Amino acid sequence: MLTVDATYEAVRALGPWLREFLDADEVGSIELAVHEVATNAIDHAEASTVQFDLCRSGGQVVVSVADDGRPAHPTDVEVNEPDTPQVRGYGLMIVEQLAESVSYRRDGARNVWTLTFATATSRST
Repeated sequence: MLTVDATYEAVRALGPWLREFLDADEVGSIELAVHEVATNAIDHAEASTVQFDLCRSGGQVVVSVADDGRPAHPTDVEVNEPDTPQVRGYGLMIVEQLAESVSYRRDGARNVWTLTFATATSRST
C-alpha cells in the first residue's frame, strides 16, 4: 500500500511503487490509468490524500485508488465526442480503454476506484 499527499508532485511516487510489483511490460498502461484516477482526486475531489493498493489475482492486476475527497459522480461525466475538440474530460475515457474493468464506490468518507487489468500472461492465453 502507498499513501501520498494529494499533490501532483507526491503522485509521482506511483511509478516507482508500481515498478516494485509489476513486470516492465505491465507498468506503462497501468501507471497511466492509475495516474489519471489519482489526478482526478486532486483536480475534482479536492482530496488531501490518495492511497493505492495492488494485488494480483487469477492473471489480473487489481489496483484500488482511494481518496478522502468530495464524492465522485462518474455517471455525470460527459462522454467525449471523438471529432469535437475538448480541453478536459479525457481521463475516465482513457482509464476505461486501458483497464479491463473500472468500478467506483463511496466507502464512508472515501472515494474508492477499483481498476482491473489483464496481465500480459493472461492476454496471450
